[in-house]
Amino acid sequence: MDYKGIDFLEAGGWQNNDISHLVGAGKSGYRLVFKSLRLVPQKELILTWPNLRIKIAIGEIKRGGIKVENAFPSRKPDKLILADSVEVKKIDKATMIEAKPNMKWEFHAWEETLPKSGYLEILLYTEAKKPHEILEEGRHRTAGIKTILELAVGQRLLGLPIAEEAGEIFPDWHWNRNVGSISVGSESQLNLQSIENEIVYPLIIIALTKSQTLSEEDKARLRLASQWYWKADGETDLVSSFIDLWIAVEALEMPNTTNISPVKKRLSELTHTPIDIWQQPVGRLFGIRGDLVHGNILEVSKEYHNLLQLILQVLLEGRLFDKKESSLRDDLITTIKLIKS
Repeated sequence: MDYKGIDFLEAGGWQNNDISHLVGAGKSGYRLVFKSLRLVPQKELILTWPNLRIKIAIGEIKRGGIKVENAFPSRKPDKLILADSVEVKKIDKATMIEAKPNMKWEFHAWEETLPKSGYLEILLYTEAKKPHEILEEGRHRTAGIKTILELAVGQRLLGLPIAEEAGEIFPDWHWNRNVGSISVGSESQLNLQSIENEIVYPLIIIALTKSQTLSEEDKARLRLASQWYWKADGETDLVSSFIDLWIAVEALEMPNTTNISPVKKRLSELTHTPIDIWQQPVGRLFGIRGDLVHGNILEVSKEYHNLLQLILQVLLEGRLFDKKESSLRDDLITTIKLIKS
């Protein structure tokens, strides 16, 4: 879910700064804290590099952030939505539905200190400057570090994720917390639309019926592809999302093979286009997948990510619905033409 039409805002603010650590005087950084589960070091362990500090210790854990009243978590873990309500009115024999915007933008900073326990803290300097980009870079760059720590010490070390923050790091490893990491959007920015029951109801019934008549193998492939589709939807990192999307495509259209020909053939059939036009885009996506998995590249463009997402949606739609026309297919063909030009 891209939440097109909604502009997300970030509430800016800082915590833990003082006269010796003024906001803006440090370098952009990422902080990650885990509480260990009944696991404590014999003595404090600090490992330091120019851009990284790992600390395993016993002590209080400080954390903070911003709470947004009346907001609901979205399908993306770093976005909140101010949800509207509707009012149903009867005027003569007609039913009128009116949207009731929710414009209560209430932000409250919070900060707390947890009791003493064993904990692990990672502080990492980042190239990224914006809070959400710092979090993405931090998650990417600390993945290997977390693996090393878990395999060296055991799973109880990274027992409970306590804090994940964007902010500033100083030469003495003081941490200034940027509490503007969560984005908030308002549902009221979208226009009110109605569901056309006479169109949607038959589609749902047909798809549910069709999915039950599939072979056990096809059911399993469809179920697996759907699981990866939703996993990709919840990712904030484009690379992770891209890989999840490609696994979904493989589960759906490439059983027992790494050959992309079945994908090209299926897209050709669904869109009523020559198979040749799918050689370059599908081949390019397969190449990006390989480069990401083997570490040859570390990033993927939003353009190619969105193309792969659209291809998967078209493939899933083709498995579930018997549509002669499809806006998804039209969008896909348009996207292919734009990328080629």
